[in-house]
This record gives sequence, C-alpha cells and structure tokens, in this order.
Amino acid sequence: MKALIVKLSSIGDVVQTLPALYSLRKGLGKAAEIDWLVEEPSSSILKGNPLIDNLFVVKNRGWTQDLSANLKTARLLASRKYDMVLDFQGLLKSGVWVRAAKGKRSIGFSNSRELSSIFLTEKLPAYDPDTHAVDRYLKLAAFAGGAQGKAIFRLNITKEDKEKVLGILSQRGIDPQAGARFFVIAPQARWETKLWNDGSFARLAKAAIERFGIYAALAGGEKDKKRLDAICREAGP
Repeated sequence: MKALIVKLSSIGDVVQTLPALYSLRKGLGKAAEIDWLVEEPSSSILKGNPLIDNLFVVKNRGWTQDLSANLKTARLLASRKYDMVLDFQGLLKSGVWVRAAKGKRSIGFSNSRELSSIFLTEKLPAYDPDTHAVDRYLKLAAFAGGAQGKAIFRLNITKEDKEKVLGILSQRGIDPQAGARFFVIAPQARWETKLWNDGSFARLAKAAIERFGIYAALAGGEKDKKRLDAICREAGP
C-alpha cells in the first residue's frame, strides 16, 4: 500500500493533520508507505517524523514560484504509483497536486473549496464547517483505512532541539532544569482576524508572573520581533 498525504500549508493546519497521519500509520500498518507533500514554510515540522516514509517539499505560493522544479516533483509523484492520494487541504492548489500524483484513488470531501473536488475519484459527504479540523481530518483518514481513536500528535523532537531551546531560555534568565516555570505565548498570526491585541497579551503575562511566579516566553518569527519586544517591555521580566 502506498499513500500520499497532500497538506501543503499552513503551519497550524499541518499540525492539525498529524493525528490523521498517526491514524493512517496505525491502520495501514508498518509495511505501508505513507508520503507527505508539503510547502517549504511548514516542512520543518514534518522532517524526521518516523511515521512518514518520504517527505516531498515544494515552494510556497503555487506552481509559478519554480515551474521546472514542480514539474519534476509531479513526475516523481506519478512514478510512485500511489494506491491512494488524500487531499487534506481541499483547495485548488492541492487539487492540482492530487491530479499530478495520478493515484489509483484520490479522496477528499465533496464540499472542498475552489472546486478542488473535481480532482477526486471518491468524495466523502460534505463536512460541517463547525467541526474541528482535527476531527474532520480523522474522519478522512478513517475512510482511507486509518485506525479510529483519540487524536495523537506525533512530532520528531530531537535531543538537539531540546538543548537548543534550553539554551535560548537560559540566556534570558529562565532555567527549567533549576525549577523555573514558564509558559509560551505565540501572539502573532498571519491573519489580523486571528489576533488578540498586544496589550492584552502583555497584561496576561504580567498577571501570571505576579500571581503565580510563572514566566512568559514569547515566540514568533523575525518579522514579529518589534511587536514582541513591545509586549516584553510592557509585561516586565
């Protein structure tokens, strides 16, 4: 059995597909080959994951970024002769990749967006948009032979990863190995509609520090640094 997961982006959406990956691996067995097609910005989450046999990484923002490389990847996917290709993205860009992979079965939801369902050979009934993405993806995995059960998020976190994080924290005065307690705030997101205001994050962090002695560690990308620094100044330590 060869299966291809098509979930290209974004970081949160890829994370929410991890339980479906676990479900497929448990249901299809160790002998099955499970590959994943993902865009570059979200790929580091999946690298080294023992549940994935082959990770195929493509440029962000579709085919126009690197047409020759994408065509090469499309030919490689087709040569894999997949028994099934699963569209967890449900967008036009993922539908094109589903078609390019040329699997014997291509599976997704009937109400996928941007007419991407036209690329499917098997369509699950329309999902309720109020259903959590994790539950929706698990339903798709179960249809494809995945094991049913609670959602399990399997990440490949190495010893080096842990040591790097501990080093970053210790440089900023937080030493978990010495008993320091902390929690993580990720206050930035791509869409404004997903954001709480910075002042509220700062007040939350300050209250946790003052009331419980739990320090706030802010996480984000390089482009977020100005706003993160402002929250830190208002929150205190």
